[in-house]
Amino acid sequence: MVLTTPFAAALTRKELPFFHYPHWGSLVNDPFFHYFWHFTDSCCNYSQYLNPEVTELIDKNLVGTEPAAREAASKKVQEIVTRDAAWAPLYQIDDTHVTRKNVKGMVLYPDVHFRYYLMSKE
Repeated sequence: MVLTTPFAAALTRKELPFFHYPHWGSLVNDPFFHYFWHFTDSCCNYSQYLNPEVTELIDKNLVGTEPAAREAASKKVQEIVTRDAAWAPLYQIDDTHVTRKNVKGMVLYPDVHFRYYLMSKE
């Protein structure tokens, strides 16, 4: 049995005129991974933003192996998406995490996932 809310159902069907999506957790630290899901005709492009130039840049660089070319293409995607105002960022989440002095190895990585196997307690 899948539990869902009316909001989640409407979001999945892309029926919402606008929506608030507070956080997209990263599974990988690659910009084209995120561009693919948010700016192509994929499952998670809830804003339904499509731009042929962006799609072409994503398709060409999604599995590219040339770092300089991918970086340039990534900057171009960001410029276009920002210019087109595909989204309206409202705020940046402030992740604050606290531990005791005897907990070691807790690092907040850019992908916001903890590596618990690196943590220890003295």
